[in-house]
Amino acid sequence: MKKSYPNEKITIENLMHHDAGWQEVIVDVLVDDIHNTKDLKKALQKAEPEQVYPVGEVKAYSNWGTALAEYIVLGLFLLALCYSIIMLILELITFIRLKKGNNYI
Repeated sequence: MKKSYPNEKITIENLMHHDAGWQEVIVDVLVDDIHNTKDLKKALQKAEPEQVYPVGEVKAYSNWGTALAEYIVLGLFLLALCYSIIMLILELITFIRLKKGNNYI
């Protein structure tokens, strides 16, 4: 992520309040074929707008900022999902071992 104000931190709240400082740009909004879409990370990298305002000072609607928030939340969700799956597998292994009389884990 290129930042014109590198010392300023951008929070999810800034992204949701549209005051992270990016200008609005319209890039690849319409798609003819759903199979020709890019993954979100590549699309964000390709279409990053210029940060023209200091963080938190100017409200400027940014679809790009909203998409960045989506990318972050999706990553956190997938991380939590992977953790939950691993914990479920470990619980099942423990249950099976205890049921067979193996009291060690």
